[in-house]
Amino acid sequence: MKRKIFLLIILILIVILSLIYLYKPKDIPITNDITKNEITPSLEEEYNEYVDTNPIKISLYKYYNRSNPRTILKEYSDNWNYHQDILSLEAFFTTEEEISGSYFQDVFYEYYNTYTNIENYKIGYKISFLTNEMEVNKTILSPNDTTDFFEYLEVYLYDDYHREKGVWYSHTTEEEYNEETLLTSIKLTAGIRVQEIVSDIAVTAFTYDADDFNESGEYKGNSKYTVIVKNGNN
Repeated sequence: MKRKIFLLIILILIVILSLIYLYKPKDIPITNDITKNEITPSLEEEYNEYVDTNPIKISLYKYYNRSNPRTILKEYSDNWNYHQDILSLEAFFTTEEEISGSYFQDVFYEYYNTYTNIENYKIGYKISFLTNEMEVNKTILSPNDTTDFFEYLEVYLYDDYHREKGVWYSHTTEEEYNEETLLTSIKLTAGIRVQEIVSDIAVTAFTYDADDFNESGEYKGNSKYTVIVKNGNN
């Protein structure tokens, strides 16, 4: 009898152990809602990094007359007296020290035609100087952009390339400005408060297309050239 009880107990233990083994929780795989894109470093910024592919070389020149060559300018000095012109600068797509003094349209086309696929590039300017009251760093893409500091410095823009040769013409107005306009030259005239300018004037010409500006509207390309204009009265 005792033997039977013993065997029964052994059998019960075996059954219990078997049931414990069969119902032992298996390892549950850990799930995670994080996608592959979230754990892989994003390369979007690297792929979208700005690269300036603009091939245009640009410089600013002073015109004298058709009998003399235009000369590249790096620095210029003249007296700043109210309502008197200070300097006119012409933009050409070259870095030569001297270029022809012939008709602007012919000379501009000569250098423009050395490039291919540049029809979408336009010409802009930046004017920088200090006054007693403020600092001016103005990007100029159309005539309307010249009004902020007009009392100090009057700026006039010209599309010489699309004008008839040998015929007098005035500066380009905002009403005339359109997608075909090329602002090929810029004239500085002393404003009524010109004597309140306490620094040199930096005039930068640049060529640009749609992606050449940062979030603040500043030009970030490489196709640019700067002339420093000094006050001869100082």
